[in-house]
Amino acid sequence: MHGIARALIGAMSILLRGVWDNVIEDKNRAEKIFSDAGLDYTFVRPPSLTDDPKTGRYDAKVEEGVTQGGKISRADVASFMVDEL
Repeated sequence: MHGIARALIGAMSILLRGVWDNVIEDKNRAEKIFSDAGLDYTFVRPPSLTDDPKTGRYDAKVEEGVTQGGKISRADVASFMVDEL
């Protein structure tokens, strides 16, 4: 890999790390606002979305933090959200 390519990859890595930190901070602020308001709520944070058909098979977890990995179809996420309503 050439020096310029390495420099670009390094710069992008630093930039994306900063963006990700902001996303996590925003997520934590939103959760606190809802929690402090005493509202009944469900945050839906699916992993990587696919265009696959609905399977009706998925796991919903109640936990804090960011779950890494996994894939789910948009149709299954939509089904879960409608069921939650």
